[in-house]
Amino acid sequence: DVLITLGGASMGTADRVKAVLSERGFELDFWRVKMRPGSPFSFGHLPRDGRQPVAVCGLPGNPASAFVTFLVLVRPFLLALAGREDRHLPTSAARTGSQLPTHPERTQFVRVRLGRDEDGGWVTQPTGPQGSGLVQSVAAAEALAVVPAGPSELEAGSAVRILHLYGRAGQREAGYKDRSDGSA
Repeated sequence: DVLITLGGASMGTADRVKAVLSERGFELDFWRVKMRPGSPFSFGHLPRDGRQPVAVCGLPGNPASAFVTFLVLVRPFLLALAGREDRHLPTSAARTGSQLPTHPERTQFVRVRLGRDEDGGWVTQPTGPQGSGLVQSVAAAEALAVVPAGPSELEAGSAVRILHLYGRAGQREAGYKDRSDGSA
């Protein structure tokens, strides 16, 4: 029902995914989203003989970009197709523990670790350099801080929304594992 591709869909001559899909009648609905990492995400449909077309989600090739676009865009789509109502990662309000970058035109999804302040609220700290090709920042992340597009960086102590990567808050510390009962 769904084809998920990884990389190879940019404009370079060595990027063959787009060409191969086009040869098979691929219909592109959109290419590029205003998010970082993950801007070169694409979505479209591939026709099938006598059957409903296959949805095609084209993930960027860089690891952090693929990770973020899968969690933010593809995972909810797959869960919706499966009839699930709990499609999105759990969110919480937090404060930034340090300055976070912004982009003038794109929402940033900053990989962060979480701590608690003296009142028990969440405080974010970036997991290190945020380049889209860096895997270590993904491995260390407990959440994504959602930083809206804007002209200036978010100062330490600013309010920010976070997407918890491990289900309900705190499950990583408690030995989080994916559960088939839908509570993960």
